[in-house]
Amino acid sequence: MCCLVSVVVVADAKGLAAPNGLKGKVKAVQFDDANISMARNIGIVSSTGEIVAFTDNAVPEPTLLTYLIAPFLGMKSVLWVVLS
Repeated sequence: MCCLVSVVVVADAKGLAAPNGLKGKVKAVQFDDANISMARNIGIVSSTGEIVAFTDNAVPEPTLLTYLIAPFLGMKSVLWVVLS
């Protein structure tokens, strides 16, 4: 069984310039306040998945999501939120 992954990037205008090459694959949400808790909440509200994973300013290992979702393979979708 495979899971649907949605990637949400919550960042200021400068941070949103980074995923430009991923248009159509990443949902970008502009948020200019320096408030990580609020940015996470916006990422959750903007998501379509059932599992939430935050990377904050890090670039995750390519297999990280595989390990995170392994216990939830019975679920229909997965959410990946990147805050920068």
